[in-house]
Amino acid sequence: MDNKRTDGSQSGRSMVEMLGVLAIIGVLSIGGIAGYSRAMIKFKVGIRFQCWSPPFKPSIPVSATIPD
Repeated sequence: MDNKRTDGSQSGRSMVEMLGVLAIIGVLSIGGIAGYSRAMIKFKVGIRFQCWSPPFKPSIPVSATIPD
């Protein structure tokens, strides 16, 4: 009882091929989700620093030197 076709034409994919494709899709999805999460954290931190302002304005510029 042989399950092979006699005309030599086969169609479809094997289970191993399908599992390989699913594994690749899973790895790419996990990488994409991790990258998206990291990008959102960087974006939120950038917005917080952009909105932050010091409580007072310094009277002496930071780059000024002290006279002798």
